[in-house]
Amino acid sequence: MTVVVAVVSDDNEVVKGCDSAGISESDIEISNDPKLFLRNGCLFGFCGSYRVCQLVRYYFNFPKFDVKEKIDPMQYMVTKVVVLLRTLLKEHEVLDKEAEDFSFIMGFKNNLFVVSSDFQVASQKDGFCAIGAGSQIAKGALYVAQKAGCFSAKNAVVMALKAAERYSTDVRGPFIIETV
Repeated sequence: MTVVVAVVSDDNEVVKGCDSAGISESDIEISNDPKLFLRNGCLFGFCGSYRVCQLVRYYFNFPKFDVKEKIDPMQYMVTKVVVLLRTLLKEHEVLDKEAEDFSFIMGFKNNLFVVSSDFQVASQKDGFCAIGAGSQIAKGALYVAQKAGCFSAKNAVVMALKAAERYSTDVRGPFIIETV
């Protein structure tokens, strides 16, 4: 697996980070395939199926978030994004194969959402989240950084990634950090 972390900064920016591990059973490789990418103003971080990540990155046409529609970001995620995502995965015949093993964090409009392979959308109350094999370690580090109040969002993300790398066999640098 991997680790992807995200934090909403005090300036209402979304800061995300990920490792570069590619895991298959007992094998680990350092991947050139980015798990983090920016698309239509949304910052994505993936774990699990690289195929699902590639389809979202290169094929997915994100519906525009229109404030005139007066829907909140969660409703947008559930009624627009996830519906189109399921359609894309069906069209490319991965829904029953690889799609059972993915999750991603989507950050936009100062919100963090985790979408799981069953297409559940979760909104994170803490202002941070993490997914992947190193997520529990990373969440612990993010919690401490948040409560200590002495780390910038970017530094908290780096600290969480380093903690996950130190204590998880499935997490490896180099780390990639992005802000939107």
